[in-house]
Amino acid sequence: MARRPPTLSAVPSKDLALQEEQDEKAHLAYEMRQDGKSWYSIAKALGLTEGAARTSVHRAMEQAAAYVSEESKRQLLGLEVGRLDRLQESYWGAALGGNIRAAEFVLKVIMDRAKLQQLDAIPETNVTNNTLVVAGSSEEYVAALRAIAGEHG
Repeated sequence: MARRPPTLSAVPSKDLALQEEQDEKAHLAYEMRQDGKSWYSIAKALGLTEGAARTSVHRAMEQAAAYVSEESKRQLLGLEVGRLDRLQESYWGAALGGNIRAAEFVLKVIMDRAKLQQLDAIPETNVTNNTLVVAGSSEEYVAALRAIAGEHG
């Protein structure tokens, strides 16, 4: 005989209480993240590890996404992209000035923006890269490049 999934009344109250507590923590973690709190501060405030805090926020976002309209999702995306823009702007000068940590941070922000906007999922085009070897002087090299550009331009 096939087993049926448990109904709500068949779920022990202890398990239900634990699920409610986890849902509440997920909701609080989500709100704290919206307020700009770090993963560390969320984890500390809720008695979680940073990984568990991230998981809670992602779970809360997945649950909330089911109830959010496409227009609201676009507005939230715009809000997050705006936050990333402000972060990048604040570190841009230092990154261009040679601050390695700032440059690494800016690159991470750029990658996060690309992921958020799904730019990293754009299929590659069929571009062929050819290698050209030109012997001779630098003048001959420049002349050869101009000739190629003239042929294809």
